[in-house]
Amino acid sequence: MTIDTYDLYAAFMLNYHRLEISPEHANTTWTRRILGYFDDLGRMLGYRVHYEKKRYDLTWWDYSKKNELFFHLEHENITDKTHIIGETLSKKILSSEADIVMAICYPKTKEESEEIITWIKDKENKLLQAKEAFIILDGFCWGEKTVDFVSVFIRKKKIIVQRDKRILGKDGYYTIEMEDED
Repeated sequence: MTIDTYDLYAAFMLNYHRLEISPEHANTTWTRRILGYFDDLGRMLGYRVHYEKKRYDLTWWDYSKKNELFFHLEHENITDKTHIIGETLSKKILSSEADIVMAICYPKTKEESEEIITWIKDKENKLLQAKEAFIILDGFCWGEKTVDFVSVFIRKKKIIVQRDKRILGKDGYYTIEMEDED
């Protein structure tokens, strides 16, 4: 089965509110629910799902294609920009053998989020040659009523940045605006 990177992202975004996670929840709750979502989705799509295989948080394997690594997800609870870039993105995402890679990170500030996006754009050639990827930078920890939910797609030799502005309401995030960059 062919899975489009954007479709995978869109499915996650459509169901994100069903995870019922908020800034008040512990990091372990965020990790458990997000990895659980991709565990269920991978199994429904016919992949073998593994946790902490090859030191990756979660992977989908296609055993019909000689045990091929298809999808790799990193969920990073450490909010330090240097760790996000140096460990999660540089060491795990750039070196991944998967067809599709995904990282979910939580930078401390809007400025750090922008610095991460700049780093990704600076690494554009290596990322574009390597794989299809998306990196989600969730601004829940900024302590503001309106946060950015930023997605960076590496798709079809092009980087796309989407900013989804959200208002934190009593029942979770409410989307109020979306913008794309080329």
